[in-house]
Amino acid sequence: MEFAGAPPVDDEADPTNCLPAEETVERGDAAALQDDLPLEADEASNVEEASNAGREEGRQEGEILAESQGEERGPWAHMFRQGGTDRRRGFRNSGPYGRPRGDSGFHRRRQDARDLPPWSQVRRSRGRGFRGDRDREEASLSVKEKRWMCLRTLFVTVGDEMALIPQQIQKLAREAETAIVQDREEEREKAEKKLRDRTRRGDDELESRAAEENEETDATDTAEKKAETAGDEIPEQSEGQKEENLEDRLVELLVDCASQLPLKVGIYSCVVGLWFKKSRLRSVCTRIVERSFQRFEAAIKEGKFFDAKLLLRFFVALAGSFVVSTESVFETMMALLSLCAELPPSSTTEQLLLLTLAALPWLSSRLWETHRGAVEEVLALSQQISSPASAEALLLRHACLPVRDAPFGTDGEDNSIVASLGLHKSRVETLVEALGFMEQVQWKSKATFRFFQSADLFPLLKPSEAAAARFPVCSLPALTLTVEDLRQIRALPISSGLRLPVSIEKVDVPLSPHDRWILEDHFLTLLYSFRDNVTLCAEALLRVPVDHDQFDYVLVECLFSAMLRLPHAPLAADAADASFFVTRVIQRACQMQNSLVGVVEASLTSLLKHAAQFDFQSMRVLADFFAYWLNLWEGRMSLLEEWLSLSIPPACVKVFVRHAFEKAFRFRYRPNLLELLPDCVIPYIPPEPIPACPYTAEPPQESLPLPGAPPPPPAAELPLTVTSYPGHLEFLEVQKLLFFSFRQPGDAGRQAQKAGAHSRGASNVAVDREAALDEHEAEREECEERGEDGEKEEREEEREEREEEREEREEEREERADREDDKRAWMQYKLAKLLRGRLHRKTWKKRERRSFSESAEDAVDASSKRGLNDESREEDTKDSRDAFEADSGPYEDDEEGHLWTLTDLSQVLVFALLARGLKTLTHSERLVENYFPVFQFLKKGASHKAFLEMRPATLEAAGDDEDARDGDDSDTEMEEEADEEGLTKAERRSQEVEEAFLKAIFDFWKHSRQKTVLTVRHFHRFDVVSKEGVVRFVFDSLTPTDRDDSRVMELFDLLLQLSIQEFESKKETALQLSQDCSDDAERNARAKAVSAAVEALEAVQTLLHFIVVGFMRELLREDQAARRVSLHTRLLYLARDYGRYIDVSRLHVHIGDAMTDELNQLLTVSSQVQTQYFFLDREPGGLLGSLAGELDEQREGFHAEACENGGL
Repeated sequence: MEFAGAPPVDDEADPTNCLPAEETVERGDAAALQDDLPLEADEASNVEEASNAGREEGRQEGEILAESQGEERGPWAHMFRQGGTDRRRGFRNSGPYGRPRGDSGFHRRRQDARDLPPWSQVRRSRGRGFRGDRDREEASLSVKEKRWMCLRTLFVTVGDEMALIPQQIQKLAREAETAIVQDREEEREKAEKKLRDRTRRGDDELESRAAEENEETDATDTAEKKAETAGDEIPEQSEGQKEENLEDRLVELLVDCASQLPLKVGIYSCVVGLWFKKSRLRSVCTRIVERSFQRFEAAIKEGKFFDAKLLLRFFVALAGSFVVSTESVFETMMALLSLCAELPPSSTTEQLLLLTLAALPWLSSRLWETHRGAVEEVLALSQQISSPASAEALLLRHACLPVRDAPFGTDGEDNSIVASLGLHKSRVETLVEALGFMEQVQWKSKATFRFFQSADLFPLLKPSEAAAARFPVCSLPALTLTVEDLRQIRALPISSGLRLPVSIEKVDVPLSPHDRWILEDHFLTLLYSFRDNVTLCAEALLRVPVDHDQFDYVLVECLFSAMLRLPHAPLAADAADASFFVTRVIQRACQMQNSLVGVVEASLTSLLKHAAQFDFQSMRVLADFFAYWLNLWEGRMSLLEEWLSLSIPPACVKVFVRHAFEKAFRFRYRPNLLELLPDCVIPYIPPEPIPACPYTAEPPQESLPLPGAPPPPPAAELPLTVTSYPGHLEFLEVQKLLFFSFRQPGDAGRQAQKAGAHSRGASNVAVDREAALDEHEAEREECEERGEDGEKEEREEEREEREEEREEREEEREERADREDDKRAWMQYKLAKLLRGRLHRKTWKKRERRSFSESAEDAVDASSKRGLNDESREEDTKDSRDAFEADSGPYEDDEEGHLWTLTDLSQVLVFALLARGLKTLTHSERLVENYFPVFQFLKKGASHKAFLEMRPATLEAAGDDEDARDGDDSDTEMEEEADEEGLTKAERRSQEVEEAFLKAIFDFWKHSRQKTVLTVRHFHRFDVVSKEGVVRFVFDSLTPTDRDDSRVMELFDLLLQLSIQEFESKKETALQLSQDCSDDAERNARAKAVSAAVEALEAVQTLLHFIVVGFMRELLREDQAARRVSLHTRLLYLARDYGRYIDVSRLHVHIGDAMTDELNQLLTVSSQVQTQYFFLDREPGGLLGSLAGELDEQREGFHAEACENGGL
């Protein structure tokens, strides 16, 4: 646009100013836009009729003519749909944007505002209303805000379309320049207006003072006038303070884009280079350089190496755009490397070395030839800094590899499998090799996108000799970082990249080493920059403008490397940190580009060739990925047939497929997925997760075998029937006493208060109806209160009656809730009574029906044989009648049956409960919640005292409980000898009952890993079983084969994650409380919160200690080589992924003389994880942080109080 009073352009030639006016959108008269005044109705209708006749023909002719002249639609065309906005009814087609484009005889009338800049468009519908939420939001914005929003969109989206990028850069530079100049003019005009207003107000004040001296009557009017002028001045000042300067926002925007968009670093450097050639914009360029350098140093201090790497590349690109001197850029690199040389070898040194060397490929070929000596100095200094890693670092690096073909702890550098996958070298080593290859090809690259050396932009960026003498380039500020700043950086170790052999086998001409490394760096940086959005991340990855056959394979390799990165956080703090995020990115990219599907399958097949050497966690992550892949593509693929049908698959592939299908059936309904799978997969599908209850087992029905299914088991191996398994009668009676309810125990008061609450069950419908009736009556009362005064007495009587009815209904609700709670208590009591009655008794059998006379006569005959008199015969007859009435039930003790023990009864209760709640896991969880007092009763040994605690309140109020009056000596029968471990008899009995509960759960869901884990979670939630009890059961009661089941590790993961989550929540609660508490109650609450956090941390460490010690003992006792490898992979997984919470010193003390090299290496890995990934050695309080100091202060205070009390 042309601006009146704009500062003149400097004498230096600007190539963009020589373009014709038709090719520059902004070169119009801004005042002409104000001529778009509404027309009259008849004129508007004539314009519409005349324009609709040849609208389409004129538009097509205009577009063809523009394309013939090499012209584009304009910088705003890509932001809107084809055709632009609706026609602006009632406005003339005048102004510069309504004129014809090009030298054409056809003058097209403008029917819409699509060629206008977005901030100048007025989009309205037929009713002059806004057409959407976005229009409503933009309506409240000023023209300046709209201008800023459009500039921001242009800067972010420039280069998304790969066609004519140099032209896009030139247009972006011109549009931004126009906006800056226009903003400056508006600011100048605003300042002049304020000055004129201030001068006018000063003259008015002088006149008012003169008027006050002459006429005292006008004092009131003058005061009001001052108040009005002051009120007009305040909004202007506040509005000026709220509005931010466009240049400041533009500087921050450009620096943000340069630090987060790796593919557009060269574009932004060219934009700044075009600005730098104009004297009125050099100040903006200088501010951009200064702000970028500040952000560069801040990113290094904060450990944001991706941002610092892109900013250093931006400096190199600015040197190629003749904005920054190349010498200052190399001085910054050398200064940074010199600081690294003073540091010991660490992850920080590797990250800074990678950051510095990764910017060298962005040097233009001309600068490389000119400053080849400086490049060689940087490479020489980097070689001096890079030193061989320590033994501990190598051990940690080997432990974090997703594939290992050598035993853990040995030197894996010479392993053929690791070397074939590219895991034997770090990214720094591969970068040094890539720079060597780049030097051989004269510093040429197809992946750096150095637009500043293109034939279209280089003549525009290069200044003339006179201009270079008058306006020298900028210099980067001196580096202010110190060695202490670098030591405070928390840098993670650099991982190795996965390079599959299939990526080279499938292409004719592979990528050059330096282009491949740069392409990998693009992918990894984009994953980091777009880690909060799956769709944007996948789209950005596919937009990388590298046209090569190996592009898809390198992309899949980088995604697999990110997905299999170790160590894996047990609880990801962010969704982007989880491996499933990368899985979603792969699936989304395949949906956008279907050709990636075959590349992913080929890469997965190539990777599965080494499945036997997979890490434990890598195998699980890859199985999760393939399970999601199966559900996404509905299992219809040739991949499974390639793996399983052509030949006998290896055992590791079978294990992988079983794990993947077990997870796949969690995503999708099992029968539906089975219909989509090929027949060759059926033998490797895990069994259906059906319950295995011995009391309800029946012979399986005969059905047609599936193709490829294994033959049915022989009859001898079939499960027992209901009538053959001992204890099935007690099982049936226990099931009859299981009362199911979704109402929470003890909700009588809450349900009475919340009359209208929506809950499950048919009884709540009446509650809702009554609550609605109460609300209706309340509304009637409010309406009646507005009536006449003569009816007050009648209304009061009716109101009292309604209140009485309402109270009665509330009492009924409370009674209903109490009745349900009382029913639950009675069922718990009866169930406890049944279990206690069967303790130490024989199992039931069905009673044989006999008449009373026969049994009485038998008793009389027996007594007569013993020589008793008539009176004793009558007494015996009466006793036998009473015994018959007492034993008149359908069951009697089987003298040859099984003797019930406490653990047997516990298992019967669990089997009955799980069989009763088979509908969903929520049902079984609610049953556990309803009957957890019965579980506690069994853990207390089913003693008489524990049984009395189970009595309902109504029974205690009646006082007619015979069990309460009669004593019981059965408790002494269950007492056993004291334990050698120092446990009391009650504790040992509780442990035995817990093991019985867990054994029943594992036996019931032996075909379902997921339901086993979730059921144990339900029992743990209500304190029926403890975490330590689960660990003890796994290592003491299960067989080695059962312990090798994958559900054991999944169960351990669940318990550890629950403990860690509990610790984190309690720690966060303690930290949220204010440290400076003046009140004693607040200090006590904080002290309790700190103590709770410490106890939660100790619980996590203790649980993890028990699990690790259990596997270590089993590893020391195992002689079979294959199982030793399996145990070692699990221990390595625990030591690495849970290394943050492992108490290494406690393990050293516990192992003692049994320490071996394998165990010592595992503990070393845990120590390295704590220092290299979580930096616990730098935290004064370790995992507790600042809470540790407060805990020490509390202990000192307790000791001081104890000393004072002792002294007193």
